[in-house]
Amino acid sequence: MDSLVVAFSRELAHLETSPLELLGFVATLLNVWLMARNKVVGWPVGLVAVAAYSVVNFDVKLYADMLLQGFFFVTGVAGWYDWKFGGEQRTELPISRLSRRGWALTAVAVVATSVLLGGPFHLFTNAANPFLDSALAGASVVGQLLLVRRVLDNWLIWIVADMLYVPLFISRGLLLTALLYAFLVVLATKGYLDWKKEMAL
Repeated sequence: MDSLVVAFSRELAHLETSPLELLGFVATLLNVWLMARNKVVGWPVGLVAVAAYSVVNFDVKLYADMLLQGFFFVTGVAGWYDWKFGGEQRTELPISRLSRRGWALTAVAVVATSVLLGGPFHLFTNAANPFLDSALAGASVVGQLLLVRRVLDNWLIWIVADMLYVPLFISRGLLLTALLYAFLVVLATKGYLDWKKEMAL
C-alpha cells in the first residue's frame, strides 16, 4: 500500500491533464460540496461537470462511465426541479430514508448492470475493466436517483462507489480524477452525517 501511495504521489507531481478533465475536476468537487451542504445550486454546477467528463471518459475508453454522464445530465435537470418543487403542493422536497426493499432493489440493480452492460462491453468493445466499470455505473445510477429524491442513503452508495472508482481511474492514467474521487469519499461522508443531523432537527 505504501509503495502505491509513493508511486501515485510521484506521478501526481508530474501530472499532465486535459483542460476538460481539469474543468470536470473543479466542477465535480464544487457540485458535491454543495450537495453535501444540501444546497440546490449544486445541480447546475453538476451539469457542467458531467458534460466535461462525458468527453474525458470517451477518450480513455470507459464507455459505461461515459454513458453514465449523459444519465447524470438528465437527472441533474430533474433533481434541480425536484429539490425546489418536489414536495407536497410544489414545496421543497424533504430528506427521507431508503426502505429495506429499496436496499434489495439497489443490490439487484448493481449486479444486473454489471452483467448486462459489462458482458457486451467485454465481448464487443475494447473497454477497460468492463465489469467493474459497469457495476460502478449501476451503483452511480442508483445513488443519483436517490440524490434526486433527496434520500439520505444516497451518500452511503456514493462512499462505496467513489472508493472503488479511485483505483479504476488510476489504472487508466486519470490521476487528477482519482484524486477527485478520493476527495468525494470525504465529502460523501460529510454529506451523510450532515443530512442525518438535519433529519433529526
